[in-house]
Amino acid sequence: HTHTQTQADGRGLSRPFVLALAPEQFERFFNFPPSGLGAAPLIGGAARLVAEAEAEIALARHTRLTAPSRTAKERKELARNAPQHTHLKGQLVAWEAVAGAKYADGVFAFIELPDGTRRRVYHVGASRRLAEPDPEPPLQPPRTLADVGFATGPTPLPPFLLPSATDVAIVPRLFLAAPLPDKHTLPVDLLPGVWYGTVPTPPIKLMARERIDLTLPELKLHRVPEVDGWQLDNSMWNPRRRTADSRSYWDTEEVRARAFELDWARSSASKFRAMLGAPDDGTGDALLEGVKAALGAHLEQVYAAFRYYSALDQSTTEGYQIGLNSYTIFLTDCRIPDKESSFCRMKDLDKLFIVANLEDHSVGISADALALNVLNADHALMRFEFVQLLVRIAIEKFVRDTDVKGVDAVTSRAPGMVADAVEKLLSEFVGPGLTPIANMSSDTFRDWKLYNPEIEKVFKRHWGSLHAIYAHYAKADYDGAAQTGVLLSAKEWLQLLRDVKLLDDAFTKREAKLCFAWAQMFVSDEVRRREKLVHMTFLDFCEALARVTTFKYFPTDAEIRAKGVTDTAAFFDKLVKDGEMKQFALTRRVDTVEEQKEGRPLEEVLSKCLDVIVRRLDRTGDGLITKRDFMLSLKF
Repeated sequence: HTHTQTQADGRGLSRPFVLALAPEQFERFFNFPPSGLGAAPLIGGAARLVAEAEAEIALARHTRLTAPSRTAKERKELARNAPQHTHLKGQLVAWEAVAGAKYADGVFAFIELPDGTRRRVYHVGASRRLAEPDPEPPLQPPRTLADVGFATGPTPLPPFLLPSATDVAIVPRLFLAAPLPDKHTLPVDLLPGVWYGTVPTPPIKLMARERIDLTLPELKLHRVPEVDGWQLDNSMWNPRRRTADSRSYWDTEEVRARAFELDWARSSASKFRAMLGAPDDGTGDALLEGVKAALGAHLEQVYAAFRYYSALDQSTTEGYQIGLNSYTIFLTDCRIPDKESSFCRMKDLDKLFIVANLEDHSVGISADALALNVLNADHALMRFEFVQLLVRIAIEKFVRDTDVKGVDAVTSRAPGMVADAVEKLLSEFVGPGLTPIANMSSDTFRDWKLYNPEIEKVFKRHWGSLHAIYAHYAKADYDGAAQTGVLLSAKEWLQLLRDVKLLDDAFTKREAKLCFAWAQMFVSDEVRRREKLVHMTFLDFCEALARVTTFKYFPTDAEIRAKGVTDTAAFFDKLVKDGEMKQFALTRRVDTVEEQKEGRPLEEVLSKCLDVIVRRLDRTGDGLITKRDFMLSLKF
């Protein structure tokens, strides 16, 4: 609405006005449709009219003040009496936003007040001295703890004590099959000003080098028969992928490398390092790398020799320790003693055996060293001691003679020279001196004969009986070595062979222990996994039975018929009765090395071997071995 107002100068001025009505009177003057769309321009239009009127008033006021006919006094009086208008300072119009009304949607904004009510708003303003604001200052990275809200820093922890070289670097919670890194991936040297537990702050240095094409080592491929419907992963041997340290069906290079890391750590005691001229610190560790590399290059050969000569030793039942007699056989086979030498005669090498077998009883030794003292026999070499002894022999044979000839002892004992001596000992004496059977890999028999569907069929025919036999002799726990009584030890294995009368003049206790050792999967830690090292699992037991056929001769079907009997057990009984057993055993020698790949079919001789075992233990005569058969055997 507008009305005309008469001004002081007699002119008429039309001014708009807004009529405010109570809610009950509002509907009398304005008829809103249900959606409220018809009233959309009402209030907003009124606000705009107010703004336009204020602008018109301001223009008229300016015209009146600046008219040429006005005197200065009149202009001053008019300016003093003119009404002040607020629109030049900006004006905000607000009204209640009625719930459900949509007339102002998209036209006027609304705000929600703290009490929950809503208000529609319309703003009319004027620009005053517009200017672009200065750009905000850039953010600066924090340089002190105060910049990030900390008054003081945390209290530094006490300095970290580096482990001594006498401590064994073992992390028992690590997954044993996880590959070890070759070196640290971050700098770990203690730097001045670096708190314990923090990463050193020096920047990483990036260096560009010429790209080197690395040739991948030749992969060792295993011979697995390709038979329709049969796969090794679905065979009876499948559990080995979960239980073996190698997580494989074979003894891999990775599991031997982990074993060597443990053996080397246990060998590098302070006295051994002093003998090599290597101090007990990081510098000494670097000097020993050459010696370690020389041993690592012949790792499979070293561990094969230890497994073979530890099985030959008759002074220990469980194996995996080399007594003095087996040590002497090793030295003789490899032609290591030298009568012309001042330090490498047989009596000198016997002294090294004693020195390498000394236990560490110093104060404050690690828990691993204490465990070693408990497990270590007083007159036998464990695996890590055998590794250490090879280095000592190399020094006596190739280095100490140089000392006598006038060369400075410290220089001649430098690990670089010792590394060459170890390489020469292993490549020119140990390697050529080992017999083929001593240097034999356990995986050869598995590749060429054991992992085969026909062999699995032979085992499956006696599957229940084999489980009963294994459980009975493992539960007997003759030596008390197994904590759970469910694993088969070497002593229990020998007792089974005596009970079924398989031991004879050709297949002796020595050959039986070799079957036990070669049937086991390689164990990396000979201390913390000792129970697993000296016992066979059920699958190891089956493999050991198969390996019996590579030492003991079993008659052919023609020989059985010629003897007038119907089975292998009766054939052997007939030989014993006629007094021909010894002559038969000595004249029917088996070439063990040849039997790893060739020879008679394994399914034929293994079937005869298992028939003998079942026949000897079957007391009920039903052809099956159960607990009842062993209970009946106790009555005889």
